Amino acid sequence: MKSLRQTRIIFAGEFDDLFGAVQRPEAWPSFLFQGTEIRRGLMGVKEYEVMVVNRRANRGAFFIAQSATQLGLESSYVAAGHPSWFFEFFVNESRSL
Repeated sequence: MKSLRQTRIIFAGEFDDLFGAVQRPEAWPSFLFQGTEIRRGLMGVKEYEVMVVNRRANRGAFFIAQSATQLGLESSYVAAGHPSWFFEFFVNESRSL
């Protein structure tokens, strides 16, 4: 995100332990290293939020990650451009809200 010069970012996922270590490191001593590394990576990002959500609420992002893994994509969809089926997927997803 920093390489794309994004300064306001919301990270959403099922990572309650890692996000907890970022937000409240004292409550997650077992994840001190991971929380510190994530906060270090976020240095320079002006505004960010970490939000724990279930897979159903974050279905689009899960589907993107799954497809990138299955297709063996090494560069992000953001950098390479999205596959044609993305548009239809997200239009249908927005209609179901």
